[in-house]
Amino acid sequence: MPTAPSSRPAPPGNAHSAEATSAARALAGKLTLDGAVKHLQALEDIARRNGGNRALGTPGYQQSLDYVEDALESAGYAVERHEFTTASWSVGKQEATVEGRALTINALSGSGASRGTITAEAAVVPGVGCADSDYGRTRGAVAVVQRGMCPFGDKYRHAAAAGAQALVVVNNADGELDGTLGLQEASSIPVVSVTKAEGAGLIDGAEMVITVDAQTKKAQSWDLLAETREGDPTAVQMVGAHLDSVPDGPGINDNGTGAAAVLETATALGANAPVKNKVRFAFWGAEEEGLIGSTRYVESLAPADRSKIARYLNFDMLGSHNGGYFTYDGDGSSKLEGGPGPTGSGVIEQVFRNYFADRKVPVDASAFDGRSDYGPFVEQGIPSGGVDTGAEKKKTTAQAQKWGGAAGEAYDIDYHTARDTLAAVNREVYGTALGAVGWSTGYFGAL
Repeated sequence: MPTAPSSRPAPPGNAHSAEATSAARALAGKLTLDGAVKHLQALEDIARRNGGNRALGTPGYQQSLDYVEDALESAGYAVERHEFTTASWSVGKQEATVEGRALTINALSGSGASRGTITAEAAVVPGVGCADSDYGRTRGAVAVVQRGMCPFGDKYRHAAAAGAQALVVVNNADGELDGTLGLQEASSIPVVSVTKAEGAGLIDGAEMVITVDAQTKKAQSWDLLAETREGDPTAVQMVGAHLDSVPDGPGINDNGTGAAAVLETATALGANAPVKNKVRFAFWGAEEEGLIGSTRYVESLAPADRSKIARYLNFDMLGSHNGGYFTYDGDGSSKLEGGPGPTGSGVIEQVFRNYFADRKVPVDASAFDGRSDYGPFVEQGIPSGGVDTGAEKKKTTAQAQKWGGAAGEAYDIDYHTARDTLAAVNREVYGTALGAVGWSTGYFGAL
């Protein structure tokens, strides 16, 4: 890993940060919910015209790129398209039974086809299956493993190396599980998920029959990047969100809300803003396929250029219908899975907490669990942070008491479905989260 950037934000509370807070408040005040919703409507219209999605390798994604590029250029930015090639995956038939009983499965993105029907006994993997030694009994069987602690792609590699005929990932939360293996080629065996409830019926020796018809091909895609003309180029503030949707829906909350908020912030700031630190805005492609666009971008940078990125801020899902307010646990004080971010991430977390405190809104910590585009930045030691309003997990009673909404219901019941439309966006939640993008951009741009 390259050396972490030496440029660090000053701790909130000194005279310098008071100046930065003033800049934060000013930029946040320029953002409008109407402006962000206008972008969301445009993205939904694009999806509607193009088969209902804006996914990797589709005309919907291409037109989303064109829309954002036009808006940035109208605000005076010179826009760069960062091109990359990656795998595009689709699935047709996916069926399974256990002991003759129908079993609902979801093939994970990147899963290989079964090359016919697989009939084999289930072999339950102990623990969470993040080591080769966990798969010792799975040769010739269908390996059954719990979700958690390591990427799906790692679990697949262990299962395939052990000689399993297929891999079943059991969700560790209620509801269906969608996900990606993050591969550039199709997996050599089918990899599917089942719900937590159905996973309870998968025991050692149970006869399973699995058929998966999937296809993986190469697709060309792009990230979009634009930066201010002014500002210290050795202390770059990066602000990003992914622009692609899943194939199953238009992706308006996930992640039109983040992309629209970043776009609204970029246009409100303007390319010629007199910022102290250069601000670089990023709209990532192929996030839903395993953080591909952001990973390829970070990998493409020379070590000297990576070291100039002082921090990265990520915004993914800002208008969940039953949402709350979360900022990544930068300092590790909440003891969440994934631990703290790189040195400096705790200051980013505090800046976001200051924003919500300014609005008298309670905030909870979320984990650096590797599920969004901060991942490749964290891996390179770049201080990172961000805000989200929740995905498929359920709101607790305590959270409902402080934020409103329904306890025991997912933050976003429309996550990764065709129902992820503008009508499902909680505009009150979105309006509050939107300001956090402007606040953090203004703060670190001025620090």
